Amino acid sequence: TYNEMIKDLSVDNFFDFFHTKVAGNIQPLTMLSLSLDYHFWKLNASAYHIHNVILHILNSILVFFFIFLLSKRKLFLAFITSLLFAIHPLHVESVAWISERKDVLYTFYYIAGLIVYLFYKNKENANYLVYTYVLFVLSLLSKPTAVSFPVVLVVLDYYLEGRFTLKQFTSKTLFFILSLIFGLINLKSQGVTSVSHHDFAIYQKVIYSSYNIIFYLRSFFFPFNLSMFHDTPSSIPFYYYIYTILTFGLVIFVIYSIIKKKNRVLIFGLLFFLSTIFLTLHIVAFSRAIVAERYTYVPYIGIAFSFFYLIFYKNEKFKHIFNKAYLTWIFLSLIVISFAFMSYTYIKNDWKNSKTLWTNSIKYCPDSKTSYDARSNYYLTENMPEKALFDIKKSLFYEPNNPYATLSLAYYYYYVNKYDSVFIISDKRNDKRYKREYTKLRAMTYLKEGKNKEASFCYDTLISNKPNNYEFRIERAKINSKLKLYPKVIEDLSVCLSLKPDSTHLKDKLKDIYLKVDNVNDTTFCKE
Repeated sequence: TYNEMIKDLSVDNFFDFFHTKVAGNIQPLTMLSLSLDYHFWKLNASAYHIHNVILHILNSILVFFFIFLLSKRKLFLAFITSLLFAIHPLHVESVAWISERKDVLYTFYYIAGLIVYLFYKNKENANYLVYTYVLFVLSLLSKPTAVSFPVVLVVLDYYLEGRFTLKQFTSKTLFFILSLIFGLINLKSQGVTSVSHHDFAIYQKVIYSSYNIIFYLRSFFFPFNLSMFHDTPSSIPFYYYIYTILTFGLVIFVIYSIIKKKNRVLIFGLLFFLSTIFLTLHIVAFSRAIVAERYTYVPYIGIAFSFFYLIFYKNEKFKHIFNKAYLTWIFLSLIVISFAFMSYTYIKNDWKNSKTLWTNSIKYCPDSKTSYDARSNYYLTENMPEKALFDIKKSLFYEPNNPYATLSLAYYYYYVNKYDSVFIISDKRNDKRYKREYTKLRAMTYLKEGKNKEASFCYDTLISNKPNNYEFRIERAKINSKLKLYPKVIEDLSVCLSLKPDSTHLKDKLKDIYLKVDNVNDTTFCKE
């Protein structure tokens, strides 16, 4: 909601979404979705949350129909799989976090595409394949993670046909080409926001990725110690090596089963999981978080399907036990109640606000500089500078050259009126990522000191890089109005009016400025 782009629901802005990176991704449909929310509800957070919840409910319904078709109309299996999808604690992040609109939106098109593909497989009508492709494109435009879609189509073919064939891959050529294009575009764009791959050896990437896989599999059954942020450890713990051995064993088991044509249901679930989780592993892209709970939103569908299928339909021992209806419902009730309770408490206690969210992250990872950075930002915005300083010092203790913590320290000095310290830090720092923030902070500090001319120069720099930034133009107009530089004020307000042509407030402001310079003729348009 801090992104200015969502505040402009225009055709031109919509096309800008197609080449503008947001958090390292190009996701135009997600941005359009948020723009619609802003258009109707402004910054009412409840409306954004309700939108996410509605999409999550729709996704749960789609999962039901997907499993229903995949399992050849096994109603009970479809019900319990979709129910687990709806209430699983690791899915809280995807729904509760407004910024993860892309997760619930891309999943909607993704699962819808899989359903239509199953119709194509059943009826062999080429129209269904076209519809599948369209839904795939919509999913890609919501979140680049959808590039896994053609791989999952091949996995579906494997499940339905019992083996892999070359035709299964070649028939998806157009899907793979589009995935490759979107993948390359977004890998390039994410280079700015991800941790550099050059800092890690190949063996480290393999170990971290192995940990990812086992962590996600373990958390499907035992979703404990949930956290918004799981920081990457400074050194590799011993148990990560054990996880690596387990992962290699899992891979060998999958390959052996495929060759021997065994365990088709289990292998399908694992392949679905691995196909949809692969791009989030540290082999492909390395982020500051070692794992992220939101990455399980789609992958857990495969695990849930295989788990419940094997228990209720395949394994004779379990089938014998669950032939008694009351035992089945006791078993399911325990799962549903425990998972629903964990999700509820996670939302209520941890997702209450930024403070509770990041405090919980620090609880499970006390040396997480990222969590301290985020909580210090909360304290600064809530005007609690001394609490912010504690977190800033903690962050700098774990990473002395942390650029974000250093910027936060400069903001701390601003809030406690130590302006000389603000300039000392901003003069020394030359981090390109935060250059704009430092320039803006210097402008704010100059204004506090009553140095309007210097503050105006800072906004000159900001506007030279972002000429259509509404906030920068408005702030410079206010400053130049004090300096009585009316031509510059008129220039800035005119640009702002072009960005918000329906603003009567801006028209009145412009009229006042024109009157001040005795240019009455130019006020005509303001009287419309």
